[in-house]
Amino acid sequence: MAMTPRFKALIPTPVVAQVVHPDIPTNPATAQVEGTTHNRALNITVECRGKAIGRVLVDNGSSLNICPVTTLTQLGCDVSKIRQSGTNVRGFDGSLSDSLGEIDLEIQVGPASFIAECQVIAITANYNMLLGWPWIHSASAIPSTLHQAMKFEWQEQEVVMTA
Repeated sequence: MAMTPRFKALIPTPVVAQVVHPDIPTNPATAQVEGTTHNRALNITVECRGKAIGRVLVDNGSSLNICPVTTLTQLGCDVSKIRQSGTNVRGFDGSLSDSLGEIDLEIQVGPASFIAECQVIAITANYNMLLGWPWIHSASAIPSTLHQAMKFEWQEQEVVMTA
């Protein structure tokens, strides 16, 4: 029986990628010394405006990218670049915060450069920036809190960032 073109499109084709760093392991026992017992969030370091930003939370449970106004100030960003936004942000605890607006930030994650549209919020947070679904999906990233790593493809190469 001959395959129709519609079904030929569903046949997986191999992806050619050069591994820049070791793969994220698939065996949970090799993930961390603690195995599956740790409860750490996935924090990475990125570069923005020539400065390293530590404690960048990669959160696949967040529907927004968030940049606290204190981080924006420390980066030396012109606050007049913040665009109006009607977005209200609901925190994990259910509290509601008004966004001061949104800003596009060029961030360097490993060897790759991305534009992250962030909601600017006047909050005290345990992170310097939060990258949620919008960035994760635009980078086609696969974050893993279990393995404390994240991988994505960049220029036909597989990149793995570890926390």
